Amino acid sequence: MFNRNGKLFRLPFKRKLLDTDLYLLKAIHYVHSNPIHHGFVKNIYDWNYSSIHAYESKRKTNIKKEIVLELYGV
Repeated sequence: MFNRNGKLFRLPFKRKLLDTDLYLLKAIHYVHSNPIHHGFVKNIYDWNYSSIHAYESKRKTNIKKEIVLELYGV
């Protein structure tokens, strides 16, 4: 559809079933903290490509942020 290629878009890639709320929250935390872990930024909000910005924005997004925020108790 978008004619993208490269290692990121080719098989085999690993999938994980996020079968519990806790596992989902851990996966979200892992993804958001990766730029810090790898030394790209010191603060999670400094990474411009993070989906964390969508959780605090009023703009329309494909992220099911209401579900995630509810899991975090927000």
